[in-house]
Amino acid sequence: MRPPTSRAWALPAVLGLPMYAIALAALSPALSHGLIDRVTAANSVAIVGVLAGAAYFITLLLLRHCAHLADLRMLLAAAIVARLIVCASPPMLETDYQRYLWDGASIIAGVNPYRHAPASALAMPSDQPDAPALARLIRDSAAADNVHSKINHPEVRTVYPPLAQAAFALAALLRPFDPLGLRLVFAAADALAAVLILRLLRTLNLPDGQLAWYVLNPLLLREVYSGVHMEALLLPMIAGAALLAAGHRHMLASCIAAAASAVKVWPAFLIIALLPRGSPRRLVLAGIAAGAVIAALWAPVLSVTHDHTSGFVAYTERWQFNDGFFRASTWALSNVLPLFSVDASQARSIMRPVAAALVLLTAFWVCRRPPAGVTDSCRRMLIITASLFLLSPTQFPWYWLWLLPMLTVIPAPALLLYTVLLPIYILQEYVMSPWINAAQHAPVWAALGLTALVSLLSHPQEHAHA
Repeated sequence: MRPPTSRAWALPAVLGLPMYAIALAALSPALSHGLIDRVTAANSVAIVGVLAGAAYFITLLLLRHCAHLADLRMLLAAAIVARLIVCASPPMLETDYQRYLWDGASIIAGVNPYRHAPASALAMPSDQPDAPALARLIRDSAAADNVHSKINHPEVRTVYPPLAQAAFALAALLRPFDPLGLRLVFAAADALAAVLILRLLRTLNLPDGQLAWYVLNPLLLREVYSGVHMEALLLPMIAGAALLAAGHRHMLASCIAAAASAVKVWPAFLIIALLPRGSPRRLVLAGIAAGAVIAALWAPVLSVTHDHTSGFVAYTERWQFNDGFFRASTWALSNVLPLFSVDASQARSIMRPVAAALVLLTAFWVCRRPPAGVTDSCRRMLIITASLFLLSPTQFPWYWLWLLPMLTVIPAPALLLYTVLLPIYILQEYVMSPWINAAQHAPVWAALGLTALVSLLSHPQEHAHA
């Protein structure tokens, strides 16, 4: 039986995204105008998110072996229309973007966002150097929907690295204290990512229609355009690094990954997969170049002191939410530690370095041999990114977007299943049940286990040599 080739088969995913966008665009003003409460909005967002994710996942999974999934113009038209619909409505049920607005405006005003927590701006003595600029920022933010008062964790200084701050500053130049400025910057990054992923698909001789995994992804629409999360800034850098590696420009690819660490810290792990092999001299030079890029871009962060008010310290030591493996491991460890006369409360602080070590071990393990081909480099990047997400103490839905560029190249069903499950994350604030967390992660871990078992049984000799 031949796989289906008709474009009509792709319609549930193609039409599903604009329909999802319409639902989000209807819920957002209803919430902002008080027509529905936050609980109703969260329940509705979760339901339509699961439905949109299911339409995307099932349709594209059934069609992933098609030679012509859909006309590229049809995919792009659906993606653009959906994005425009969502951008016409206010952000919904998220507050991270308020910090982006504050940080961007601070930079434009000449204030280093790594020096002051938003809460400290209110109590700053007038004789301090930054006091006049901060006072003006508070007045301007009050006139623009009271941004300053809506920043989450206002007692903590910003946790966003320097290149992310540059994007926030650009948004502030376009539209100060307005999420539209952020959406414009994120949309530009999103569009660039789509172009680079398409080029990567063509470099790897994969069908253009595979771009559907990226442009039609409902989590991308919800988290970047409705929730206004900054993960879009990373996506072209990940795709660009993979494209450079596919062209055997490994030194430049590793430098792009190093630069991406100044948007979010974690892409530094990808350098392990992107460094050139075969020549120790080139390997050392690429490592030095990547290190120099990191040092130069992180200089603004390294120039300030970091105490309990630092966002980087707080994130490293305390942040934990929506985690699967980390939560289960911490629970198990807390039951074991008392047997060795160790306080059970130490389980979290022990598991953090353990999780980081596991990611590093995974990265070095999958990169222990030279890549077998250009697709193998993408596979390694996907495995490293997936291990970081799966083992992390913070598994926000927008963090999953880190995997999306490589999942477009290598559509791994177990990992793509998160598109269906992660929308229920939003319920955790309103429904205190551990089942919400388990429902997001347990099916994925089960699917990963089943995939590994099938692979082992199908290719036992391959795994024995590995």
